[in-house]
Amino acid sequence: MSLVFDTKEKKLMLAAIDLAKKNHEDKEDSDYLDLVEIENEVMLENIFLSRKQISHIETITGPLLDFPEEYEQMDIYDLETKLLDYVELP
Repeated sequence: MSLVFDTKEKKLMLAAIDLAKKNHEDKEDSDYLDLVEIENEVMLENIFLSRKQISHIETITGPLLDFPEEYEQMDIYDLETKLLDYVELP
C-alpha cells in the first residue's frame, strides 16, 4: 500500500524508530531488523508498508510523548490516528 506522509510525520516516525532501536540490545533480533527495514522505507519519497509494519510504527510512537520539549503532542496523536486509519482500511 502506497502511503503519503509529510516531512513532519516522517520525522516523527523516524524518531520513534530510533528510540525503539536504542531499546533493543540484540541487533540480530527480528524485531530490530524489522525496525531497520521500516526505517529504510520511511526515508523514501513513496512509502510502501504492510499493515503489520504500519501497526508496528503506531505502537512505537507513544514513547515520543515522554519528550514534550522535542515533539508536539498533537502531532504525535495526529500521526497515531492516521496510522490507525491506514491499518483499519478494508
